[in-house]
Amino acid sequence: MRHDHSREGMTGLEMIIIIAILLIFMYAAASAIFGAYGTTEKKEGGIIVDAVGDESEILVLDGDSEGIQDTGGVIMGINLACQNPHPSMMGSCLIPVRLLTGSTGSIDMSTAKVVFSSGDVRETLPFTTDTTLNKPGWTIADRNHLIPLAEPDEDIYLEPNEVFTLLLYPENPVSAEESFSITLSTDNAVPLNEGFRLPPLIRTHRIVVLIPG
Repeated sequence: MRHDHSREGMTGLEMIIIIAILLIFMYAAASAIFGAYGTTEKKEGGIIVDAVGDESEILVLDGDSEGIQDTGGVIMGINLACQNPHPSMMGSCLIPVRLLTGSTGSIDMSTAKVVFSSGDVRETLPFTTDTTLNKPGWTIADRNHLIPLAEPDEDIYLEPNEVFTLLLYPENPVSAEESFSITLSTDNAVPLNEGFRLPPLIRTHRIVVLIPG
Protein backbone atom coordinates (compact mmCIF):
# COMPACT_ATOMS: atom_id res chain seq x y z
CA MET A 1 0.00 0.00 0.00
CA ARG A 2 1.25 3.46 -0.89
CA HIS A 3 1.18 6.05 1.91
CA ASP A 4 0.77 9.77 1.18
CA HIS A 5 3.43 11.68 3.24
CA SER A 6 2.61 15.11 1.79
CA ARG A 7 0.44 16.12 4.77
CA GLU A 8 3.16 15.20 7.31
CA GLY A 9 5.84 17.01 5.26
CA MET A 10 3.72 20.18 5.07
CA THR A 11 3.10 20.09 8.82
CA GLY A 12 6.82 19.99 9.53
CA LEU A 13 7.46 22.95 7.22
CA GLU A 14 4.72 24.93 8.91
CA MET A 15 6.31 24.27 12.30
CA ILE A 16 9.67 25.54 11.05
CA ILE A 17 8.05 28.73 9.71
CA ILE A 18 6.18 29.33 12.97
CA ILE A 19 9.34 28.86 15.04
CA ALA A 20 11.26 31.26 12.77
CA ILE A 21 8.53 33.88 13.12
CA LEU A 22 8.57 33.51 16.90
CA LEU A 23 12.36 33.93 17.03
CA ILE A 24 12.18 37.06 14.89
CA PHE A 25 9.44 38.50 17.14
CA MET A 26 11.42 37.73 20.31
CA TYR A 27 14.54 39.40 18.84
CA ALA A 28 12.57 42.51 17.89
CA ALA A 29 10.98 42.72 21.34
CA ALA A 30 14.35 42.32 23.08
CA SER A 31 15.87 45.05 20.91
CA ALA A 32 13.04 47.44 21.75
CA ILE A 33 13.38 46.81 25.48
CA PHE A 34 17.16 47.28 25.39
CA GLY A 35 16.78 50.50 23.41
CA ALA A 36 14.37 51.92 25.98
CA TYR A 37 16.28 50.86 29.10
CA GLY A 38 19.81 50.54 27.81
CA THR A 39 22.84 52.65 28.67
CA THR A 40 22.35 56.31 29.51
CA GLU A 41 25.13 57.24 27.08
CA LYS A 42 22.99 56.14 24.12
CA LYS A 43 19.75 57.52 25.52
CA GLU A 44 21.21 60.95 26.31
CA GLY A 45 23.19 61.37 23.11
CA GLY A 46 22.39 63.52 20.12
CA ILE A 47 23.49 66.81 18.59
CA ILE A 48 20.96 68.99 20.47
CA VAL A 49 21.67 67.38 23.84
CA ASP A 50 25.43 67.67 23.34
CA ALA A 51 25.10 71.35 22.43
CA VAL A 52 22.67 72.40 25.18
CA GLY A 53 23.47 69.95 27.96
CA ASP A 54 21.29 70.37 31.04
CA GLU A 55 20.19 73.86 30.01
CA SER A 56 16.58 74.03 28.90
CA GLU A 57 15.83 77.59 27.77
CA ILE A 58 17.37 80.00 25.28
CA LEU A 59 17.39 83.77 25.80
CA VAL A 60 17.23 86.07 22.77
CA LEU A 61 17.02 89.81 22.15
CA ASP A 62 13.65 91.24 21.15
CA GLY A 63 14.20 94.29 18.97
CA ASP A 64 16.56 97.22 19.42
CA SER A 65 18.68 97.87 22.47
CA GLU A 66 19.24 101.47 23.57
CA GLY A 67 22.00 103.42 25.26
CA ILE A 68 21.30 106.29 27.68
CA GLN A 69 23.45 109.33 28.46
CA ASP A 70 25.24 109.23 31.78
CA THR A 71 23.20 112.10 33.19
CA GLY A 72 20.81 110.30 35.53
CA GLY A 73 17.09 110.96 35.52
CA VAL A 74 14.04 108.71 35.26
CA ILE A 75 13.83 105.91 32.67
CA MET A 76 10.66 103.79 32.54
CA GLY A 77 9.85 104.69 36.11
CA ILE A 78 13.35 103.87 37.37
CA ASN A 79 15.39 106.70 38.88
CA LEU A 80 19.02 106.54 37.76
CA ALA A 81 21.15 107.95 40.57
CA CYS A 82 24.06 109.90 39.05
CA GLN A 83 26.51 111.89 41.18
CA ASN A 84 29.12 112.53 38.48
CA PRO A 85 27.43 112.92 35.05
CA HIS A 86 29.18 112.38 31.71
CA PRO A 87 26.88 113.76 28.96
CA SER A 88 29.20 112.59 26.16
CA MET A 89 29.18 108.98 27.42
CA MET A 90 26.69 106.17 27.90
CA GLY A 91 25.88 105.50 31.53
CA SER A 92 23.17 102.85 31.18
CA CYS A 93 21.38 100.76 28.57
CA LEU A 94 18.04 99.08 27.92
CA ILE A 95 18.15 95.46 26.74
CA PRO A 96 14.82 93.75 25.76
CA VAL A 97 14.98 89.97 26.20
CA ARG A 98 12.60 87.04 25.83
CA LEU A 99 12.66 83.27 25.60
CA LEU A 100 13.11 81.64 22.22
CA THR A 101 9.76 80.91 20.55
CA GLY A 102 8.58 77.44 21.53
CA SER A 103 10.02 77.53 25.04
CA THR A 104 7.79 76.06 27.73
CA GLY A 105 9.68 76.87 30.91
CA SER A 106 10.48 80.08 32.76
CA ILE A 107 13.51 81.86 34.21
CA ASP A 108 13.80 83.41 37.67
CA MET A 109 15.54 86.62 36.68
CA SER A 110 16.63 87.30 40.26
CA THR A 111 19.11 84.43 39.85
CA ALA A 112 20.54 85.81 36.59
CA LYS A 113 24.19 86.83 36.43
CA VAL A 114 24.79 89.95 34.35
CA VAL A 115 28.34 90.75 33.26
CA PHE A 116 29.09 94.08 31.55
CA SER A 117 32.42 94.32 29.70
CA SER A 118 33.98 97.41 28.13
CA GLY A 119 37.63 97.53 27.10
CA ASP A 120 39.64 95.84 29.84
CA VAL A 121 36.93 96.41 32.46
CA ARG A 122 34.61 93.55 33.36
CA GLU A 123 31.82 94.15 35.89
CA THR A 124 29.27 91.82 37.46
CA LEU A 125 26.13 93.86 38.09
CA PRO A 126 23.93 93.03 41.11
CA PHE A 127 20.17 92.71 40.67
CA THR A 128 17.69 94.95 42.49
CA THR A 129 13.95 95.58 42.52
CA ASP A 130 14.33 99.12 43.90
CA THR A 131 12.88 101.97 41.86
CA THR A 132 16.13 103.89 42.41
CA LEU A 133 19.07 102.30 40.61
CA ASN A 134 22.61 103.01 41.77
CA LYS A 135 25.87 102.14 40.04
CA PRO A 136 26.57 99.29 39.55
CA GLY A 137 23.31 97.40 39.21
CA TRP A 138 20.49 96.22 36.99
CA THR A 139 16.75 95.80 37.20
CA ILE A 140 13.64 94.92 35.19
CA ALA A 141 12.43 98.29 33.89
CA ASP A 142 9.46 97.13 31.82
CA ARG A 143 7.35 94.07 30.98
CA ASN A 144 5.44 93.37 27.77
CA HIS A 145 3.71 90.47 26.04
CA LEU A 146 4.07 89.25 22.45
CA ILE A 147 0.40 88.24 22.21
CA PRO A 148 -1.96 91.16 21.54
CA LEU A 149 -4.20 92.07 24.51
CA ALA A 150 -2.31 89.65 26.77
CA GLU A 151 -0.73 91.06 29.91
CA PRO A 152 2.59 89.95 31.41
CA ASP A 153 2.80 88.89 35.03
CA GLU A 154 4.20 91.41 37.50
CA ASP A 155 6.65 88.88 38.94
CA ILE A 156 10.35 88.44 38.14
CA TYR A 157 9.87 85.16 36.22
CA LEU A 158 10.43 85.50 32.49
CA GLU A 159 7.83 83.22 30.89
CA PRO A 160 7.06 82.26 27.27
CA ASN A 161 5.84 85.20 25.14
CA GLU A 162 6.87 87.75 27.77
CA VAL A 163 9.44 90.46 27.03
CA PHE A 164 11.47 91.95 29.87
CA THR A 165 13.33 95.21 29.25
CA LEU A 166 16.43 95.15 31.43
CA LEU A 167 18.02 98.39 32.60
CA LEU A 168 21.77 97.93 33.11
CA TYR A 169 23.79 100.54 35.00
CA PRO A 170 27.53 99.74 35.13
CA GLU A 171 30.03 101.54 37.33
CA ASN A 172 32.07 102.70 34.34
CA PRO A 173 30.42 104.71 31.51
CA VAL A 174 31.16 103.93 27.86
CA SER A 175 32.60 106.52 25.48
CA ALA A 176 30.96 107.36 22.15
CA GLU A 177 31.90 105.00 19.30
CA GLU A 178 33.31 102.46 21.76
CA SER A 179 32.23 98.81 21.95
CA PHE A 180 30.98 96.80 24.90
CA SER A 181 29.40 93.42 25.55
CA ILE A 182 26.81 91.92 27.85
CA THR A 183 26.55 88.37 29.13
CA LEU A 184 23.38 87.21 30.85
CA SER A 185 23.40 83.70 32.29
CA THR A 186 21.13 81.64 34.54
CA ASP A 187 21.11 78.08 35.87
CA ASN A 188 18.51 76.85 33.37
CA ALA A 189 19.22 78.87 30.23
CA VAL A 190 21.78 79.07 27.47
CA PRO A 191 23.77 82.28 28.20
CA LEU A 192 22.95 85.38 26.18
CA ASN A 193 26.13 86.99 24.81
CA GLU A 194 25.71 90.22 22.86
CA GLY A 195 28.11 92.89 21.67
CA PHE A 196 27.25 96.51 20.85
CA ARG A 197 28.87 99.70 19.64
CA LEU A 198 27.85 103.13 20.90
CA PRO A 199 27.02 105.65 18.13
CA PRO A 200 28.47 109.19 18.30
CA LEU A 201 24.96 110.67 18.66
CA ILE A 202 25.12 109.88 22.39
CA ARG A 203 26.90 113.23 22.71
CA THR A 204 23.77 115.11 21.70
CA HIS A 205 20.90 112.65 22.27
CA ARG A 206 19.83 111.33 25.64
CA ILE A 207 18.78 107.94 24.21
CA VAL A 208 20.29 106.27 21.14
CA VAL A 209 19.83 102.91 19.41
CA LEU A 210 22.87 100.70 19.95
CA ILE A 211 24.68 99.20 16.97
CA PRO A 212 24.85 95.37 17.22
CA GLY A 213 28.19 93.66 16.90
